[in-house]
Amino acid sequence: MRVYNGTSWQNFSTFGITDYIYTASAAQTSFTGADDNANTLTFDSSSNVFGVFQNGVRLIEGAGNDYTIGTNTVTLTSGAALDDLVVIQVATNFDVSGAISQATADTRYLKKTDDLSDMYTPTKGNLLVGNGTSFVEVGVGTDGYRLEADSTDAEGLVWASPYPKWVHVPNASVGTGHTYTSAAFDGTVETVIIAFSGLSLSGTEEPVLALATGGTPTLTRSGYLAETFDHGSSITNYTTGFVLTGTGSAATDSYSGTLTLKHTTGNAWIISGTVMNDSLAAGESYAISGKVTLAGALTGIGFSSESAAGVDGTDLLDGGNVTIDYMRSA
Repeated sequence: MRVYNGTSWQNFSTFGITDYIYTASAAQTSFTGADDNANTLTFDSSSNVFGVFQNGVRLIEGAGNDYTIGTNTVTLTSGAALDDLVVIQVATNFDVSGAISQATADTRYLKKTDDLSDMYTPTKGNLLVGNGTSFVEVGVGTDGYRLEADSTDAEGLVWASPYPKWVHVPNASVGTGHTYTSAAFDGTVETVIIAFSGLSLSGTEEPVLALATGGTPTLTRSGYLAETFDHGSSITNYTTGFVLTGTGSAATDSYSGTLTLKHTTGNAWIISGTVMNDSLAAGESYAISGKVTLAGALTGIGFSSESAAGVDGTDLLDGGNVTIDYMRSA
């Protein structure tokens, strides 16, 4: 057992009981002052006297019994014989000045089956983290956000934007003006995959994929460095867009293929992909590649037409399905 003596914790066996040992003179009844070991008998009250022994026999306290207690004095009822050994045991007071009540302890320390609700009112989704000096709450983040370490933040943790993710737009409309756009296609797009099947124009002009900028997307029809490789026979260069065919088209022709647009730096984009002419009996394929630097952030894409090299056409899309998948940077 450990007890506190006012300055430090000590073992009860070495601290709590002090033996005062006296060798009696003939008929001695009062025992006080220094004992055989020069230790002066001292105690605060009678309750501190743990026991009195005469030649090893425990005596009984009280008037009419074996001894009484006075101020730092033990008096025997009957005088001791010469050389009797009288031992007085005194217990030192325990210091409980720093003790706290159970009610105080319950508010200060965790209980064995505690769910922390007695320390604070938990909020759904909040996290309890250490900030170097205490525990604080980090509020729940926006849906889809991720928790990220940040040494500059007071709590060391912040909610960050989600990692880039793909958005799938089935049956994307390219309608009037040939331009596709959406609320999320806002300049943060990094990669765009365009898949189309049965795409056809209303006349004999060649289909062109062009990129758009601006709040109301406007197709860019210049500045492209593009090539179309025509099923192993010829390469055609274009500056007005990514032309999907290397030869003239018939009004009944339709096209299917996949094109991938990739953002590189600034407003620069590259493209690669393949297209086939569905209408030719033997089949005809085209390899598309190229690049362009836009005047602003990409906000849309569109299928247009070209009536002659470098000349915008007037034919409109009149058939086909277009699916777009794009990945944003944030």
